[in-house]
Amino acid sequence: MRGPPLSWLEGSYMTLRPASSRPQNIYSYVTEVSWSGEANHLVFRELARTDKDYAQSGSVAVPHQSGHIYFVTNKHGQHRLMLLSRHVMSGELHGLLLTLQQGRGTLLQPIAMPVALIPIARLKQAPVLGTISEAHHGYERLRGFLDKTLADGFALMLGERRP
Repeated sequence: MRGPPLSWLEGSYMTLRPASSRPQNIYSYVTEVSWSGEANHLVFRELARTDKDYAQSGSVAVPHQSGHIYFVTNKHGQHRLMLLSRHVMSGELHGLLLTLQQGRGTLLQPIAMPVALIPIARLKQAPVLGTISEAHHGYERLRGFLDKTLADGFALMLGERRP
Protein backbone atom coordinates (compact mmCIF):
# COMPACT_ATOMS: atom_id res chain seq x y z
CA MET A 1 0.00 0.00 0.00
CA ARG A 2 1.27 3.42 -0.90
CA GLY A 3 1.97 5.88 1.91
CA PRO A 4 1.05 9.59 2.10
CA PRO A 5 0.51 11.41 -1.19
CA LEU A 6 4.01 12.55 -2.09
CA SER A 7 3.66 12.68 -5.86
CA TRP A 8 4.58 16.41 -5.73
CA LEU A 9 8.15 15.31 -4.89
CA GLU A 10 8.50 12.66 -7.59
CA GLY A 11 10.39 13.60 -10.74
CA SER A 12 13.79 14.53 -12.11
CA TYR A 13 15.87 17.39 -10.70
CA MET A 14 19.00 19.19 -11.86
CA THR A 15 21.20 19.01 -8.76
CA LEU A 16 23.66 21.84 -8.15
CA ARG A 17 26.44 21.98 -5.57
CA PRO A 18 29.93 23.44 -5.31
CA ALA A 19 32.54 21.30 -7.06
CA SER A 20 34.63 19.53 -4.42
CA SER A 21 37.95 20.24 -6.11
CA ARG A 22 37.21 23.91 -6.92
CA PRO A 23 34.33 25.33 -4.83
CA GLN A 24 33.92 28.37 -7.11
CA ASN A 25 32.84 25.93 -9.85
CA ILE A 26 29.44 24.25 -9.82
CA TYR A 27 28.95 20.51 -10.16
CA SER A 28 25.63 19.51 -11.74
CA TYR A 29 23.92 16.15 -12.27
CA VAL A 30 20.42 14.64 -12.30
CA THR A 31 18.64 13.31 -9.21
CA GLU A 32 15.53 11.22 -9.82
CA VAL A 33 12.91 10.74 -7.08
CA SER A 34 10.35 7.94 -7.45
CA TRP A 35 8.08 5.67 -5.47
CA SER A 36 9.39 2.17 -4.76
CA GLY A 37 6.53 -0.27 -4.41
CA GLU A 38 9.00 -2.89 -3.21
CA ALA A 39 10.34 -0.68 -0.41
CA ASN A 40 6.99 1.10 0.06
CA HIS A 41 8.56 4.57 0.23
CA LEU A 42 10.19 7.23 -1.92
CA VAL A 43 13.71 6.59 -3.17
CA PHE A 44 16.27 8.63 -5.09
CA ARG A 45 19.11 7.90 -7.45
CA GLU A 46 21.72 10.11 -9.05
CA LEU A 47 22.19 9.98 -12.81
CA ALA A 48 24.36 11.68 -15.43
CA ARG A 49 27.29 12.17 -13.06
CA THR A 50 30.68 12.53 -14.69
CA ASP A 51 32.11 10.69 -11.67
CA LYS A 52 29.77 7.68 -11.97
CA ASP A 53 31.62 5.70 -9.28
CA TYR A 54 30.36 8.17 -6.68
CA ALA A 55 26.70 8.23 -7.75
CA GLN A 56 24.39 7.81 -4.77
CA SER A 57 21.00 6.22 -4.25
CA GLY A 58 18.88 5.75 -1.19
CA SER A 59 15.76 6.58 0.76
CA VAL A 60 13.73 9.77 0.89
CA ALA A 61 11.95 10.72 4.11
CA VAL A 62 9.46 13.54 4.60
CA PRO A 63 8.60 13.59 8.31
CA HIS A 64 5.56 15.63 9.20
CA GLN A 65 7.17 17.17 12.29
CA SER A 66 9.88 19.22 10.57
CA GLY A 67 8.48 19.63 7.06
CA HIS A 68 11.99 19.05 5.70
CA ILE A 69 13.05 16.39 3.22
CA TYR A 70 15.85 13.91 3.88
CA PHE A 71 17.76 12.07 1.14
CA VAL A 72 19.77 9.37 2.93
CA THR A 73 22.36 7.00 1.53
CA ASN A 74 23.53 4.15 3.73
CA LYS A 75 26.10 2.07 1.88
CA HIS A 76 27.93 -0.46 4.02
CA GLY A 77 27.25 1.69 7.09
CA GLN A 78 28.63 4.86 5.50
CA HIS A 79 26.00 7.58 5.40
CA ARG A 80 25.49 10.63 3.21
CA LEU A 81 22.68 13.07 3.92
CA MET A 82 20.93 15.85 2.05
CA LEU A 83 18.63 17.86 4.31
CA LEU A 84 16.33 19.98 2.15
CA SER A 85 13.65 22.66 2.37
CA ARG A 86 11.07 23.06 -0.39
CA HIS A 87 10.29 26.33 -2.12
CA VAL A 88 6.52 25.92 -2.37
CA MET A 89 5.93 28.02 -5.49
CA SER A 90 8.81 26.79 -7.67
CA GLY A 91 9.20 23.22 -6.39
CA GLU A 92 12.92 23.84 -5.91
CA LEU A 93 14.63 22.03 -3.05
CA HIS A 94 17.40 23.86 -1.18
CA GLY A 95 19.52 22.71 1.72
CA LEU A 96 22.77 21.15 2.82
CA LEU A 97 24.72 18.11 1.71
CA LEU A 98 26.81 16.33 4.35
CA THR A 99 29.24 13.78 2.95
CA LEU A 100 32.88 12.71 2.87
CA GLN A 101 35.46 14.26 0.57
CA GLN A 102 38.72 12.72 -0.55
CA GLY A 103 41.48 14.42 1.42
CA ARG A 104 45.21 13.85 1.32
CA GLY A 105 46.23 10.29 0.51
CA THR A 106 43.55 7.90 1.71
CA LEU A 107 42.06 10.34 4.19
CA LEU A 108 38.33 11.07 3.93
CA GLN A 109 37.16 14.33 5.47
CA PRO A 110 33.62 15.32 6.49
CA ILE A 111 32.35 18.18 4.37
CA ALA A 112 29.12 20.20 4.27
CA MET A 113 27.99 22.35 1.36
CA PRO A 114 24.87 24.08 0.01
CA VAL A 115 22.85 22.13 -2.53
CA ALA A 116 19.90 23.00 -4.79
CA LEU A 117 17.63 20.64 -6.72
CA ILE A 118 15.72 22.32 -9.55
CA PRO A 119 12.79 20.47 -11.17
CA ILE A 120 13.87 19.72 -14.74
CA ALA A 121 10.26 20.00 -15.94
CA ARG A 122 10.28 23.69 -14.92
CA LEU A 123 13.50 24.55 -16.78
CA LYS A 124 13.12 26.45 -20.03
CA GLN A 125 16.11 24.66 -21.53
CA ALA A 126 17.97 21.37 -21.13
CA PRO A 127 19.92 21.12 -17.86
CA VAL A 128 23.62 21.89 -17.95
CA LEU A 129 25.46 18.90 -16.47
CA GLY A 130 29.01 18.29 -15.28
CA THR A 131 31.48 20.81 -13.89
CA ILE A 132 30.54 24.39 -14.74
CA SER A 133 33.22 27.07 -14.46
CA GLU A 134 32.75 30.82 -14.21
CA ALA A 135 33.58 31.04 -17.93
CA HIS A 136 30.47 29.03 -18.91
CA HIS A 137 27.66 31.17 -20.39
CA GLY A 138 25.06 29.72 -17.97
CA TYR A 139 27.20 29.98 -14.85
CA GLU A 140 25.57 33.08 -13.31
CA ARG A 141 22.05 31.66 -13.68
CA LEU A 142 23.07 28.38 -12.04
CA ARG A 143 25.08 30.16 -9.34
CA GLY A 144 21.92 32.15 -8.57
CA PHE A 145 20.00 28.92 -7.83
CA LEU A 146 22.79 27.67 -5.58
CA ASP A 147 23.35 31.00 -3.79
CA LYS A 148 19.61 31.22 -3.02
CA THR A 149 20.08 28.29 -0.61
CA LEU A 150 21.93 30.37 1.98
CA ALA A 151 20.88 33.88 0.92
CA ASP A 152 17.15 33.14 1.25
CA GLY A 153 17.49 31.22 4.53
CA PHE A 154 16.69 27.72 3.29
CA ALA A 155 19.76 26.60 5.28
CA LEU A 156 22.37 28.14 7.54
CA MET A 157 26.08 27.41 7.83
CA LEU A 158 27.90 28.63 10.88
CA GLY A 159 31.26 30.32 10.31
CA GLU A 160 34.49 28.42 10.17
CA ARG A 161 37.04 29.33 12.81
CA ARG A 162 40.55 27.94 13.01
CA PRO A 163 43.20 28.57 15.68
